[in-house]
Amino acid sequence: LIPAVRASSGLYSCLVTNEVGTSQVVDIASVYVEDVPEVILTVDPVTPVSEPKKENVTLICDPLPPDETLLQVKWFLDGELLKKLPECGFKNDSMYGNDKTFTKAVDSLCNMDPTKIILENVGRNFHGN
Repeated sequence: LIPAVRASSGLYSCLVTNEVGTSQVVDIASVYVEDVPEVILTVDPVTPVSEPKKENVTLICDPLPPDETLLQVKWFLDGELLKKLPECGFKNDSMYGNDKTFTKAVDSLCNMDPTKIILENVGRNFHGN
């Protein structure tokens, strides 16, 4: 498979035929191809927001095609890391013990949709590319 692309993923087998007969399928190869995701970034609202109104802006980073194996999304403002989602890297930190309230809060951070970020009360400090 040259080049192997995501659409190349699947189950492969082969049959060989000669003048005596055809072989039987004795094995199947499972091929899974990963590639670098492509994304579309959408902004809501699409119109400029008013600083005095302290509006929220939602950014959505949609991978193409939809990627169920997506591990994390890093959000940047002017090239600087703003947020890495999901935020659950500290879940196994022994410092916090087995507090059920804390565990529930951590689970909610781990189960959030990393492709969406909401900028709350947007002001001029969020102006960037």
